[in-house]
Amino acid sequence: MELELNFANFLATHLCPPYSKVVSLLNQTVAQWPKGAAMLTGYRGIYTIKLWDEEKAKQLLGQKVEFFYGGESSSRSVKVPITKKPFRKRYKNPKYVTIIGFDRISEEISNNEVDKVLQQFGTIIVPTQEVFAENFRTGKKKLRIDLDQGKDIPRDFHLQYETELGRTLSASLRLFYKDQPYFCRRCSEQHVGDCPQFIADKAEKENIKKMKEDNNKTVMVGDSNFRCINENGVMASVTAVTGGKIGHICNQVNFENITKTENIILSAGQNCTNDADELDQKFWEARTVAEIAATETMVNKLLGKGKNVFMLSVPPAPCTQTSDRKIKAREFINKQIGELITRANKTNKQPGKTGIAGLVEEPDNSYDQTRDFIDERHLTQQAMERRISQIDEILPSESKLRNPILKARATCHPYRACYGAYPAGCNFCTKLNHGEQNCPTKIKHSGKRTTVSGSEEQVPKRGKTT
Repeated sequence: MELELNFANFLATHLCPPYSKVVSLLNQTVAQWPKGAAMLTGYRGIYTIKLWDEEKAKQLLGQKVEFFYGGESSSRSVKVPITKKPFRKRYKNPKYVTIIGFDRISEEISNNEVDKVLQQFGTIIVPTQEVFAENFRTGKKKLRIDLDQGKDIPRDFHLQYETELGRTLSASLRLFYKDQPYFCRRCSEQHVGDCPQFIADKAEKENIKKMKEDNNKTVMVGDSNFRCINENGVMASVTAVTGGKIGHICNQVNFENITKTENIILSAGQNCTNDADELDQKFWEARTVAEIAATETMVNKLLGKGKNVFMLSVPPAPCTQTSDRKIKAREFINKQIGELITRANKTNKQPGKTGIAGLVEEPDNSYDQTRDFIDERHLTQQAMERRISQIDEILPSESKLRNPILKARATCHPYRACYGAYPAGCNFCTKLNHGEQNCPTKIKHSGKRTTVSGSEEQVPKRGKTT
């Protein structure tokens, strides 16, 4: 039988008696103390008395231990009773679980419903509750569960249940807890904790980063076709802007640290064709030319600082071949980029003081639609390796992307070894400081403006008043 002597119920921790003092108090002040037949454990004011003779334990229940605190001459004291130690349930495998993905699903899936579904894995200790960042909800939830059913919760969890009205709700969630076994997509094995391959790749990346700090002379900024470039396999830092148009890539370069950079490689234009079918052709061309003009201004500034700028032509991705308008739009962009490079080299003619501009282009008949494109928008790793080789052909000899020091391949799985970014600027006109909803260019084209409530109203036409 276990008893408890809890001084913390009466005193602050620093005033509670130490273990040796409690031993003296029990021996000197407790009547019928079973010497040699009890075990005393504990610290910081909370002590447990364990007896194997239940009758002797019952005789101690209710007896009080008087303790004088505050110094030897102090008359202040507390009388602490010996009580039965409260029962505390021992859990088999308690886990704190974090769930993410509630920012994408219906509010109708309540915390109680989550608990009901997860009960198949064990006993809920602390029910599901929201995770807040100060006063904001984060789209995460947390709970504590005892996994006493001998089953682990899958990391990728599909939650489905039926409401009282007969409606079926479902959600794809991600659940995490310490020592959770999971299937690793990196090494295609089941394991607990960080992937050994990930740890090795991380260490390799740090070593390469240190090596490249003094030797790296190239920055690559482009749309999502750059997503499979492996920074560990090329002598460059790589930023892939998902969905980035020409203007977005230009904006991104302005935010990059290119102080020590000698070569800037740009890839953009494919995403400019996305709405070529929907917009008036003249308007679309004017908008694209405006993006090209802003890029040309940036290129001239870079060349004036002695930096080299190389641009890649837009490949014939399947998404650019779905209509005559898109085919012509891609041809228009490639023509504009080529003319930009020609004008930039004519404008900056001081050898040794200004950089050079270059264009990397490839004939359409050199592309194989089944081999060179992994989907309707993106180049395969094989095609990207070919483009890297083409870039190396025009880069200065001391700035080649491929380097014998780097043992890794120049490409890898998407976004695994490069910096992924979202487009900086308006999604419609690519200019900074406003969004698509209140884009002046879009409003002018559509003849409508968006009100505060989100509805649209016609912009009155200008004319003489009577």
